Amino acid sequence: MRAGACVAVVVGLLAMAGCTSAASTPSASSSPALSPSVTAAAFGEHLDISDPAVAPVADGEWPAQQDGYEFSTEPQGAAEQWIANHYPELWAGGARAVTTDVMRLGLGGNSDIIPSALVQYYDGKRYEGTLESPLGLRGGLNPESYNRDIFNWATGGDEVPRTSPGRYAITVENTVSASANLNQKGNKSTTPVFRVKVTYRSAVGDDILSDWGGEPTSFNSLEQAVDFFKENGFRAGDGRQLNIGELTMILIADAGGQRTESHVLDPETWELVDYAPQH
Repeated sequence: MRAGACVAVVVGLLAMAGCTSAASTPSASSSPALSPSVTAAAFGEHLDISDPAVAPVADGEWPAQQDGYEFSTEPQGAAEQWIANHYPELWAGGARAVTTDVMRLGLGGNSDIIPSALVQYYDGKRYEGTLESPLGLRGGLNPESYNRDIFNWATGGDEVPRTSPGRYAITVENTVSASANLNQKGNKSTTPVFRVKVTYRSAVGDDILSDWGGEPTSFNSLEQAVDFFKENGFRAGDGRQLNIGELTMILIADAGGQRTESHVLDPETWELVDYAPQH
């Protein structure tokens, strides 16, 4: 599920810790045996590994995705060496498995397009994503802590942050005038319908847009939406529970009146704050 164009507003999400697992003590020992597809010889036979736009192995074949893997700051095999050589930012940020099927923008903008992470470590803890929902963790940011840069900008800050690409956004939007909504009998109804969309900010024109948890989710009021998120957290389109550090901001927009009213949800206090960026 890809959106043809970037979603106009960045949004972020809170999530429970459902996608984490305890990591073993960081160690360079006990390196797992690599499959033939990730050996240096195979690289030369099948592809040019000097081209950073091509991943050396497919999802599921990275050393970090094999049983018995132990984290190390030193590359374990040719596949990890490829990450360290071509994408030192990702390597330093703990990425140990990536996918070039989903590329995202780095902090350098359009000139800095890099793979998305599938396995990443932070402070000894392991985090896992999927091809449908790559990890939205920026190197150096705590996955268990909400980074408020986008939230602060959206609620009145004048400095546009540079940490949005490669993270997740959520919109809860009533795009149709309340008087134009149709009930089940086809008659006009004044009940608003707020629908939820989840967006992974990847490369320009290549965002991943999905429903919350892969299913259409809607509410009849802002309060109902907030209560739902309090109880269920936030999920990507394949159902993966997102970590709070993967989120930018949660934008709730109501176009049911004479003008659109937009709010940003604080995922720590659950307060709705007016959306009011300076530019």
